[in-house]
Amino acid sequence: MRTLQERFEELSDRIKTSGKPAAAWFPKYTTTSLLNAENWWEALAVCEYALDTKEDEKLTERFFELIFSAFDCNVEVDLNEEEYAFWWGKVMQVCDRVAEFSGAGWSQKGAQYSEARYGVRDMKYLFPYYEKAAAMGWAEAEATVAYWLYMGFYCDQDQKEGERRFAALSSPEAIYWGKYYRAFIEEFTGNKEKALTMRRELLGELPEGHRLRAHIYAALGDMLDREEGNVAEEAAYFEKSLEIVPNLYSLKNLATLYFHYPELGKPKELAFELWEKAWHAGVWSAANFLGFNYQEEEWLDMPKAIEWLEKGMLYGESYSAYELALIYLYNNDYKNVERGLMCMERCVEDNYIEGYEELANVYFKGELVEQDITRTSQLLEKAVTLGSGNAAYRLGWMYEHGFLSEEPDYVKAMASYEKAASLGNADGYCRAALYLANGYAGVKDAEKSKKYYEKAAEMGACFALVELAFLYENGDGVEKDYKKAFELLHKAAQDEYPYAMYRIGLYLEKGIISEPQLEEAFNWYQKAVEAEDVDAIFALGRCYKNGFGTEENMDKAFEWFAKGAEREEPRCLTELGMAYENGNGVEENPNKAVEYIQQAADMDYGYAQFKMGDYFLFGYGPCLEDNKQAVEWYEKAIANEIPLAMIRMGEYYLYDYDKLNESEKAFGYFKKAAEYKWYSEGIGICYEMGIGVEDNETEAFKYYTLAANNGNVTSMYRTGLCYYNGVGVKQNYTEAYRCFNDAVGNENIPATYYLGKMMMYGEGCTPDPDTAIQWLQKAAENGSDKAQFELGNAYLMGNGVEENDEIAMEWFEKAAENGNEKALKITGRRK
Repeated sequence: MRTLQERFEELSDRIKTSGKPAAAWFPKYTTTSLLNAENWWEALAVCEYALDTKEDEKLTERFFELIFSAFDCNVEVDLNEEEYAFWWGKVMQVCDRVAEFSGAGWSQKGAQYSEARYGVRDMKYLFPYYEKAAAMGWAEAEATVAYWLYMGFYCDQDQKEGERRFAALSSPEAIYWGKYYRAFIEEFTGNKEKALTMRRELLGELPEGHRLRAHIYAALGDMLDREEGNVAEEAAYFEKSLEIVPNLYSLKNLATLYFHYPELGKPKELAFELWEKAWHAGVWSAANFLGFNYQEEEWLDMPKAIEWLEKGMLYGESYSAYELALIYLYNNDYKNVERGLMCMERCVEDNYIEGYEELANVYFKGELVEQDITRTSQLLEKAVTLGSGNAAYRLGWMYEHGFLSEEPDYVKAMASYEKAASLGNADGYCRAALYLANGYAGVKDAEKSKKYYEKAAEMGACFALVELAFLYENGDGVEKDYKKAFELLHKAAQDEYPYAMYRIGLYLEKGIISEPQLEEAFNWYQKAVEAEDVDAIFALGRCYKNGFGTEENMDKAFEWFAKGAEREEPRCLTELGMAYENGNGVEENPNKAVEYIQQAADMDYGYAQFKMGDYFLFGYGPCLEDNKQAVEWYEKAIANEIPLAMIRMGEYYLYDYDKLNESEKAFGYFKKAAEYKWYSEGIGICYEMGIGVEDNETEAFKYYTLAANNGNVTSMYRTGLCYYNGVGVKQNYTEAYRCFNDAVGNENIPATYYLGKMMMYGEGCTPDPDTAIQWLQKAAENGSDKAQFELGNAYLMGNGVEENDEIAMEWFEKAAENGNEKALKITGRRK
């Protein structure tokens, strides 16, 4: 089979021996015929023949421009490596020869280097070759160089020199191109209306069919904002440009419009055709669109996607290389780690930020390659220098978690987060705000924290909206404003942020800004669950359990808690455990109860840790009584700020369960629980008896009262005692009677005795011996020695009962057996 070089040499020989001058061949080639690769090769041979025979330079120049107006791209794209090498050498040869008399040669040579394949492409030639073309009076190059200098494209910016070059444009063609570029300068500096006017005026000046008209139509299309409903007008401009130059870059833009906007009435398949045409016209980025869309479900064809991405990478398209890398690294059907890493390294060579970030991810995870934290940080640091806020954020995360130093370095983490913020990274703003709010890096600044959250919120970070809501909820650095918090949550919910939906549900359920709206809260929880929020799964289970916003339904509650448990939500696991403990919606099962509770406790969920402490303290299911294990679990729960566990530990030391004689330790636990507004009788006892703290009857009474008001039954009784005996408060039988009555209603036996005694003698109430006997009888039967003695007195004296010395002695004997001092004297027993 003949090589490309051999075929070209045959063509060249045929043309040279045709007997016709080169100029006679020129009319044969048109914009239509040159789309055929064989015709283009023949035209190139004709161009070379014209150069050999010294054909008229102007005619040769125009012919050269025609055949290199993107038709050369159509030829090169399907060449193999060897054929491309021949093609490149031949093109460079022809460009160099044309450059001897025309700037067209230099400008085309620069363009070829800027659009060549990987390994050949070299952008450093673009500006100097265009300068050479401009120096030779090539009109388009003169205007282009002026524009590049003014804007700083492909060269150091020099607006003064750019202006000078624009002013020096003299030929009509150069002036046309100068106006074309001037419009871009106006557009880039924000004067869109002026740019639009300039382009329309230029269209009026240019002859019909002039190539520059195609570029102006394309620019007019690019100016239009699709979101303002200008899609049809934009498409019309691109279509006009292609009527003049059928292989212009507008092909790609038009394809994109046809693909995304059905109102244009074009089949999506047409977009694929146009993207392919754009590719053949040298619009290498069209490969990105083809490679991406062939991975989408509707058009899924992975072999085609890979084919186009490989083509894109061949022509230096970093996005194509990146997409290929993802396929080769993570798609099991096409996995090729070695090639995937090569593609990613290609991205790095091209300073493609996403390539740096993903390759850093590969080295950090250590799944596809050996983990290399140093390489990870190097890649991220380079990405930061290229302007990646995401890379700066990830460096901050690595410092925070101790990957870049022996211990977490919060100062460097904060510096990285602030760098990320300065690069416009919303996560960086959020994390820096969190640090400033809590002083993690040694600096606490609530105002600056708020500003950072606000900045992140402006950038659309829903997390920041929620955090701002928390600030307004808690009054951190701002005045408490629940309505403002609710508005912020609503804004995040509009962006379908699941946690915000859950929080809205909480607001409505708890009636934070209005009366509770349980049904509406339930609806928001459902929305949050649909958006995959785990907190809302727990909330829905709780709604069904308690009948909030829906009918109480333990089966459904159990179902939702089970779903949360599958997601390892510790509250749901705990609820499942308690369901099995109490037989709510399921049959009681101590083993399963402990299994679920322990699973949640092992996840460091404080309430579950408290429950495990109780299981071991009291002995439940598979957990045998074991105070040591109970204490270990309680201490874990205390570390997670569970006041119930603090109270349990206080009781452990106060009542000396293990005979340690360390009752003074109890006060610290009770005091800590009190800081969370959890009170038990224990702290009052410590103050009253001076256990672990200086005795203080006033403080004892205060805490008994606080605990009683929180429903602590023993404290109701002890508050009554304080009033009865005048401990820490002025003696007041009426208040004592009220407190004892409250405690009796909660089955407190010591209070039952006092209630009976006070009714017997009319202390703080109207005497009622008959009812008093009933209360004393109840207390006595439940082991109260004082009630037993008082009953003995009643039968001895005939108070509320018929006098009966025999029954009286029976009760005195029982009281004596229980150590009652007065009864011991009456019965003559020893203690």
